[in-house]
This record gives sequence, structure tokens and C-alpha cells, in this order.
Amino acid sequence: MYDAKIKQLWEGEKVMKKLKSLELISANLRTINVGLFPNLERLDLEGCHYLEELTVPVGGLNSLVHLNLSSCPNLQSLSFIKQLESLEVLHLSEYFPTEFPDIVPTGSSNYSLLELDISYSRIEEIPSSIGIFCKLVYLNLSGCGKLKSLSRSFCSLQSLITLVLVSSGIEELPDNIGLLKSLQALDLRFTHVNIYLIVFLPENLGQLDSLEVLDPSYCWLRDIPNSICMLKHLKKLKIEYCHSITKLPEEIGDIECLEELNVTCTGISHLPRSISLLKGLKIIGFEPGSQIMEEPLDKEPSKRQRRKDYAAPPLKKIKMEPYTPKKIKTEPYLVYHQLLKTSLDTSTSDPDYVLKTVPQGSLTNDNEMRIWELILLDLEKNSTSRFTYR
Repeated sequence: MYDAKIKQLWEGEKVMKKLKSLELISANLRTINVGLFPNLERLDLEGCHYLEELTVPVGGLNSLVHLNLSSCPNLQSLSFIKQLESLEVLHLSEYFPTEFPDIVPTGSSNYSLLELDISYSRIEEIPSSIGIFCKLVYLNLSGCGKLKSLSRSFCSLQSLITLVLVSSGIEELPDNIGLLKSLQALDLRFTHVNIYLIVFLPENLGQLDSLEVLDPSYCWLRDIPNSICMLKHLKKLKIEYCHSITKLPEEIGDIECLEELNVTCTGISHLPRSISLLKGLKIIGFEPGSQIMEEPLDKEPSKRQRRKDYAAPPLKKIKMEPYTPKKIKTEPYLVYHQLLKTSLDTSTSDPDYVLKTVPQGSLTNDNEMRIWELILLDLEKNSTSRFTYR
């Protein structure tokens, strides 16, 4: 049931032994006795803002595989999760306490958790005990603005395939990140929204033998380490809007599996000669020309030519729309692109122009403010930018 405004499931204590899945999204329930559903395999309570207590009997919910408690801000305790030995998927997005949720089991080395989503929460650190989730393949820490670093013990997650750190407060990656031998996708987009974050990628990044997707877009990276040329399985490298990156590793042609390279709005003006070895490579956002060059362009296009190439559309074609906190949170990249393009198309770099599209007082949390800090920063730099967004 979606958006069910019910306050009570049913009268009495009838046990429903055959019930396998229960979905009560945005319900108004304050307490739920899940002991009434002993064989439940899937429980989705996302958006139950009034929920304060889940009553779970000892040994209950042994069959539960999927649990979604995202946006349940008033839930008092999560300690019952430690006894859910069959649990594979756990969503705790928008978890408000600053301490990591009490979900790490004790004395259970074969804990079955595969997917953990704690995005847009206020946690400040990841406990060293997280290594007990030895089967974890997906971890989402997006929007965790108070999370500044990952401990070295974090890299004991040997089964981890996907790590999402979008819009997090991570300032640097662990120097032993190369130990994550199963990691295939590393998403670092918008980790620079506080301006000074993620300046360098660790040199041992090249030890991530299984990595297929590396995306540090919108970060203040200054360089790409030469070690990425050792990533033999890398298929996608995205560094769009990394303005400080001016060159690629000379041996990038050694990445035999590379299929897509996105250098949109970077400082890159020439490509290494070795890139010609990658016959099927799709290059996105390389502005100066389609040919491969060993040296940067000697001459910048004239102002008249730039005006001709990047002519702004008539103002009547510009459609402005207000952006609500929900849209900022759920589609931050789309909002970012649309506002930045609108401002550039109307030949203005005035941050106030963009802020007029945001309802007054609508930025209610740190993540939303961080996204807007990035937008304003780009607008302020627009007048001196080498490349124009189009």
C-alpha cells in the first residue's frame, strides 16, 4: 500500500503465517508488531514518518531478506536488525543520528547482507566492525555530508562491487583502497562541493583489478594518476567538470577495455598519442578538435568565432522553473545542468539570477546547500572558463 494513511493494521492479534511481503509506504502507523508476520521475506516501510517502534520477538523475522526503513526519522531503535541472519538488502536512507546505526552483528562471520544504503544520513564515521559484512557487494553513502573519511579497515570488504560516494563529505580515499579487488564501480561525483575535497586520487588505484567504471566527475581533482593505466578492465572513465585536470596519462592507450572517456568541461586541450590504440573508444566533450594531438593548440579561437560557435538562443526559448527541495535531492545533477546552462545561455554569470528559481527558504539541509554552493561556484568562474557549456 502506497501513501496509506492508516493508523492501525487490524484489530486483534491475528498471526498471518502465509504473508511473505508487506509494503506500507508513507503510512501513519506509530508501532508495528512484526511478530504477527513470522514468515515475512520483504518489509517496506519507507516514508513512515510517525513510526516509533518495531516490535520484533527474539528469533523473529528469520526469513526476512529485504528491509526498507528509509525516511523513518522517529524510529527509536534498529538493534533488532542484528538478529536478522537472512537479511540481504537493507535501506536506511535519511538516517538522522550522527552515529553509525546499530546494525553490526556480533559473532556472526557469515552475515548475509549484500546491499546497504545509508545515503543522505548524518553519520560521521564508518566503524571498523563493518568488515564483518564480508558478502557486501553494494554500499551507498551518497549525500553523507558529515562523513569525511573511510577507515583503513573499510577496505576489508573484499566482496564489494559498487561503492557510491556521490555528494558525500569524503576528503580523501583510504591509501589501501587497492585491496578492494572485487570493486567494479567507484562513483565520486560531486565530492568536491565544499570546494576543497578530493584533490588527488590515490596512486594505488591501479590495484583495483576488477574496476570497470571510475567516475570522479565534478571534483576538484588536479591530476589523474598514471596507475589507472593498469586498470585492464576499465570500460568507462568520466572526469567531466574536473576543471583543474589539464592532461591524461600518456599510457592511457594501455587500458584495452576502455569504451567511453568523458572529458567535458575539463582543462584538457590535447590527447595522448597512445589513445589511438583504442579503436572503439567513444570520446565525449573533447572541444578543441576531433584529431589526436601531442601538443596543445597554439592559438585560441577569436572572440568573434567563439560568439559564432556558442551563440545564445533567444530569451523566449528559455523556460524557467522552480526547483523544490525534493527535486534538488532526487535529481541534483539534472538541476545543476539545467540551471548552469540557463545562466550561460542568457549571457549572465550572476549567481542571483539562478537563485531566483529557488523558493525562499526551501534549502533545508546540508546536502541541498552543498549542491547550490557548487552551482554558484561554477557561475562565478564562468567568465574566465576556457570552455563554454553548451
